[in-house]
Amino acid sequence: MERIRVFPIVVLTAVLIVGLIIYLVSRKKEPEKAGGGTVVDPTPPREAVAPKPSVQAPPPPTDPGQKILDGADGAFRTEMYPTALKFYKDFELRYAGTEVYDRNLTRLWERIHSSHALSSKDKQDPDLPAYLESRRKLADEWKKLQPLAESSRAEVEKFLEKLPPQDGRRKIIDAWRDRK
Repeated sequence: MERIRVFPIVVLTAVLIVGLIIYLVSRKKEPEKAGGGTVVDPTPPREAVAPKPSVQAPPPPTDPGQKILDGADGAFRTEMYPTALKFYKDFELRYAGTEVYDRNLTRLWERIHSSHALSSKDKQDPDLPAYLESRRKLADEWKKLQPLAESSRAEVEKFLEKLPPQDGRRKIIDAWRDRK
């Protein structure tokens, strides 16, 4: 007679019993409808849950260039100094000589210097000191020329030749020239 092996049968029976128990536990019980027992629903009604207030985006900036400054400040706060420096230089070039530039002048120059100094040595711009010196000279000349702009067209034309193509003062000078 052949011997019956008991171990595989015991293992198969144990697996079936555990599977049946798991099935019965995981199956959701239906509430009793008859029999007088009270069924309490554990979930709160929808009205009791307070609605979350909606989050609104901040209003768009009204100042021209404010978006560039906000991006530069965000990059500066997250220690992305080379990126912040590029934003600040872009703002300085585009809006030089405007009211928004004059309002943010101190912060702008401080952040340009800080961004450059805090950048790692391999990411520092070697031409930045020369760039800053030329921009300072142009700013000083602009302060002298701005009051004279109405009377001295030749000096303004000469100043215009020194400005980079993206400089914000070009727009002001072009508007002034078109007005005359």
